[in-house]
Amino acid sequence: LGTPVAATILSGICVLGVACVAWITPSAYNYLTGIALFGGILVWIAILVSHIRFRARHKVDALPVRSPLFPYAQILGIGLLCAILVTMGFDHTFWDVAWIVGVPWLVVLTGIYLLLRSRTRRIRPAAVGFVVD
Repeated sequence: LGTPVAATILSGICVLGVACVAWITPSAYNYLTGIALFGGILVWIAILVSHIRFRARHKVDALPVRSPLFPYAQILGIGLLCAILVTMGFDHTFWDVAWIVGVPWLVVLTGIYLLLRSRTRRIRPAAVGFVVD
């Protein structure tokens, strides 16, 4: 559907920002790793929650893929990922950077999402050119 120009520009700006932070502090790599680790764990928690909700809404017999340990494996996975997050917060050698950097990053991304969502909700589908049959 085309080149994601805005996403490419934003990614480039973020890379330049990280490079600038690397000049300021030698811990820049730790900050970037913390954001990635914190985000990755939250994404996997969201995936497991989505899987639980998806299978709860659909008839199990109609689904082509079986999940024999459902929902126990997903709940166990969520619990283990939460335990990893909590443990990382108490480790003051390296892993607490994920909390120090990850939580503000999550707040910033959530704020941007809510801001953009409120702007797009003001636009009516008819004004954009959608035709409903």
